[in-house]
Amino acid sequence: MRNQETLCLKDIFPAFDTNNVPIIFESSDLFAPYLSVAILSVLNTASDKANYDIVILSNEISKEDQRCLCKLAEGKSNFSIRFFDPTDLVQSYIDNARYSYLYLNYYRMSLPWILKHYTKVINLGVDVLVKRDIADLFNEDIGENYLGGVIDLGYQGRLTLDISPKELGMDTPTTYINADVLVFNLEKIRNGYTQEKLMQVWQDRQFRCAEQDTLNVVFQNNIHHFNLKWNVFPRKMSSEYDIMHASSETIAVWQRCLKNPYIIHFAAVPKPWQLPTVEFGVDWWIVAQHSPYYSIMLQHMCDYIEQHGEFEVIESRARKLLRKYAPRGSVRALLITKLCPKGSKQWCIMKKLYYAIYKDEHNPTSTKNIGG
Repeated sequence: MRNQETLCLKDIFPAFDTNNVPIIFESSDLFAPYLSVAILSVLNTASDKANYDIVILSNEISKEDQRCLCKLAEGKSNFSIRFFDPTDLVQSYIDNARYSYLYLNYYRMSLPWILKHYTKVINLGVDVLVKRDIADLFNEDIGENYLGGVIDLGYQGRLTLDISPKELGMDTPTTYINADVLVFNLEKIRNGYTQEKLMQVWQDRQFRCAEQDTLNVVFQNNIHHFNLKWNVFPRKMSSEYDIMHASSETIAVWQRCLKNPYIIHFAAVPKPWQLPTVEFGVDWWIVAQHSPYYSIMLQHMCDYIEQHGEFEVIESRARKLLRKYAPRGSVRALLITKLCPKGSKQWCIMKKLYYAIYKDEHNPTSTKNIGG
């Protein structure tokens, strides 16, 4: 185990000389407990034939949290957990950014230049649960593509709901990928782009999904698509509604992937640490039992359920009414947008009226929303 409990490194190099599998996370103190579960899931599925080089990019993880996370790999000679603060390499972009509060996303966008001694890395979000050796993903050949990723099935559904296929200007919007399970061809990106060029695309466009949209737009024709099992959204989360509005073929593929996912991605809400009743929530908590944050996460879950109630995530009645009587692009939808633009006085009045009529639907203590 080669761990470094510091955020003061000026540079970072691969941890192992051979069979190095770099796995990069971006995190803060707030997400450290959930990051611990993601790391444990990598440990649980690892092979002794590979060396796992985990790098956590952050500028605010405390010394205590660093020690807790490093202990996860204690006694594992083929695991390294290190911390690196890349703020100096992205601060100028954050200072001038429209989305400065998304500073962790700037780390992801800048990976080729933060990790300049690496040629290829895996990048994961903290809300994943790995069920298969992550080295298999790393070793898949992505050719001369800039990225490897998994098609976002929720986005496929939203193309029929509230996102125009022309919105991003992609040649084939149905190939849009999710950004929380990625393989970066860092050397290829460095040879073809500058950090400034990538950041400029992000700053010039008002994207819905920040760096995810940017990566799709910039690299759209140079992305390797992995098996959908490498990034599976569970049922009983808000993303299920979007997926169920995709094509019947897409839904069928998603349902097959749910039977044997390689990576479960709790991309939407509620998270398993909020409500364990989401699909694969029990799997997540089985791993979480071995985290040093287990008791803290249990308390947070209880607090969440006490505050919000254990309710199913469903589409609101308001959205259903709009879908039915004013579908996107219709004359009615255009008229509503013109007469009641979001944030206007008229919009606020309509919102208050809606909640007055359907108050039980949004009351977490209502018997309509509580399981049982």
